Amino acid sequence: MQESLIIKIWEEELERSRRILESKRRNLLQFPKGSVQKKKINNEEYYYLCKRENGKVKSEYLGKESSKIRELILQLNERKALLDSIRRSEADIRLLEKAVKLK
Repeated sequence: MQESLIIKIWEEELERSRRILESKRRNLLQFPKGSVQKKKINNEEYYYLCKRENGKVKSEYLGKESSKIRELILQLNERKALLDSIRRSEADIRLLEKAVKLK
């Protein structure tokens, strides 16, 4: 009886975790991809957005430092944190799936 109650709780947690993971994946789509690289040319700093397209790394010129570039860097950092959170959620789901299969 107590064992089936624990498994029921794990099943509910598994479903809740899957819903949260799907929400995180949808949220990820709103963030830009890539990374910002800074290049120093003739004592001036210029920024580029580097990202992969069709298996190749592409660089897009952004210009000199500005509030727009700082905002982009913040968004890219948020995306990275969200990706880390998604990976942890996926690992938690794998553990819960194993636990539920033990019933």
